[in-house]
Amino acid sequence: LEDVLSVLSYSLRPLSRNDQVMFLKNYWCNIQGFRIKEKFESYANELLDEVLLTISDKNKEFTGIPLQTKMLIEAFLEKIETFYDQFNKNESNISIILDLMNLYRAFVVSKYKRHLLEKQILDLSKSGSEYDTLFASFEKKYSLLALCILFHEEDFILFLIEEELETIKLLKRQIQEGKENSGFISHIVAAKPIFIHFSFAEYFAAHFYSKNIKRKEVTKFFCHQVYGNEHNLTSIFFDEMVTADKHTCKMHIAVLNNDIEKVKQLLSNAEKAKDFINAADKV
Repeated sequence: LEDVLSVLSYSLRPLSRNDQVMFLKNYWCNIQGFRIKEKFESYANELLDEVLLTISDKNKEFTGIPLQTKMLIEAFLEKIETFYDQFNKNESNISIILDLMNLYRAFVVSKYKRHLLEKQILDLSKSGSEYDTLFASFEKKYSLLALCILFHEEDFILFLIEEELETIKLLKRQIQEGKENSGFISHIVAAKPIFIHFSFAEYFAAHFYSKNIKRKEVTKFFCHQVYGNEHNLTSIFFDEMVTADKHTCKMHIAVLNNDIEKVKQLLSNAEKAKDFINAADKV
């Protein structure tokens, strides 16, 4: 093609670590309007290391994609403002606390809204409840698709109902035909949807479990095959999702925080375990 068209070919490569740091640094500085500092670069490197470590991204594929790096910047905008205030006060030992669930939530919402705008599906400035309905449907569909990549069919048929299994078949067909594409799945291989990054599949799978954990078969499979095992990131997402409700998951929160006294207090104040332990706590 180079000879026929008389043009040079170009190949797209993921951003290198230096590219990622420069992207983070320049974008933040342009938004905030302050000058680049040496410590600012250190912060960017520390943030990238924390993200890659948490999601087990040894190949650095996640932040190698410019759009995802941009979403990371947007998610940490408030924290970088705090960091810069501390920098100006000459405070040291600035740590990064990675709120994984909200970080991914921000990624998913941002990417889905871009999809709606690009496809002109909805005017987000006038959407209201219509957007909420669309987003809830999107989350439900992709939560089912995520189970396909994490587990074999003989596994997920143990806890999915017939309607959900039929929905999965329909969604796979729509993806192959190009009718379903919100930007999170690149293609289908051997009947399995391939997410743009495996951690997104784990996020959506955790969403499914958090919404359906009260179902007996779902609880059984999750406890024996998912929670605390090789699906560590799914477990982390699940914990953060269910403990967002601090009123109904008191025991779950106490256990995660290793708060022995709180656990004892909850046990002593309850006449029956079922009075305070919900399905999430039983996990």
